[in-house]
Amino acid sequence: DGNEVAVGACSGGGHKDCSGNSGNKLKCCAVPGYYYSGCNIYGADHGVNNDCRDHGEHLVLEGSCSSGEHKDCNGFSTLSECCSGHHDGKDAGPTSECTWEYSGHGVALECGRSDEVLVGRCGSGHNEDCPGN
Repeated sequence: DGNEVAVGACSGGGHKDCSGNSGNKLKCCAVPGYYYSGCNIYGADHGVNNDCRDHGEHLVLEGSCSSGEHKDCNGFSTLSECCSGHHDGKDAGPTSECTWEYSGHGVALECGRSDEVLVGRCGSGHNEDCPGN
């Protein structure tokens, strides 16, 4: 929905490794007064960080596709839908405190604090090709 931010993610490898027999999951939470605009979709290959900040200073992740073994996201390993975030009419987005977190196939990651959101994804296909694996 238009008032939600992505705060967690899971991706499978060659199988549906995430809970609920899923290959890709995002955890989103509603934030009163939040909305997004100006969205674009960017693709990346296996093992490449698909970072919304590479396309604009205040962009956050609002949707994604993470493929399994093959490049199933329109020929990419990952697709990130990056949007400008707004809260109560003011720009809202990442700060210089952003860090990348990595896990194995089927392991869900969640933001550690209530003021954190996702700004990118990395997909590895069948192998664990992302930089932190």
